[in-house]
Amino acid sequence: MAKTPLTARLLDTLMELQEEVLNEAIPEQTRSHFRSARREALLGIRSLIDEAIERTQERPGGQGAAAQGPGKHRDAHGTDGTIPIED
Repeated sequence: MAKTPLTARLLDTLMELQEEVLNEAIPEQTRSHFRSARREALLGIRSLIDEAIERTQERPGGQGAAAQGPGKHRDAHGTDGTIPIED
């Protein structure tokens, strides 16, 4: 069911109000810790996905990358296939 312009505006307004209430109710330092924790959780999920991708890739000779062990797979460019993270 498509959102009507009125529904979309109402949802946007509710989201803005929710953010304002949270900003007033939760101290900035606490919000900062929650943002950091959320980032770390997402990085953990990315790590799981990277490992799953490595296991699905094939090595020459017909053996899967899982036989190499975690973090040992190198692609054709000599990299491990992960995305560098800047802090």
